[in-house]
Amino acid sequence: MNDREFNTLEKIRKCLKSKRDRIDELEDEIKQCRQKEHEQLAPMREELADTKDEWYNDPDKRTEYGIKKQSEWKLEIEKILAPAQNKIDDITTDYEIKREKRYTEIRELKKQIKDLEMEHANKLAYYSQPNMQKVSIDFNVKDVQQEVK
Repeated sequence: MNDREFNTLEKIRKCLKSKRDRIDELEDEIKQCRQKEHEQLAPMREELADTKDEWYNDPDKRTEYGIKKQSEWKLEIEKILAPAQNKIDDITTDYEIKREKRYTEIRELKKQIKDLEMEHANKLAYYSQPNMQKVSIDFNVKDVQQEVK
């Protein structure tokens, strides 16, 4: 194997390493995204649940809204607190979108890694051949037809 061939393989190895490192970075970003989501939404969800529970069990609050039946009051609470629930849902969706973008990038990087590993293996096998006359890997049918004539 000569220097040019070694350098070609080394470039592929470096590219593979950078793509694997990027996958590790993306996985860390996904973990951090989940942690931030939990830190931001846990208090909001807890407060919303507490408010629902408090209002549901408070007959004065129900009377304040002029509702007599408990079942109607439960529906009214849902309507009143819908904006808070929608805000939580929107934030959750934003985090899910951020994570999905990273998952998509990871999938693409894994495909590229697979292709690079195949290219590395092929070139390594080709470069490792004994000192037989090596024919270019990147030829096309026209080149072969011209050589035959």
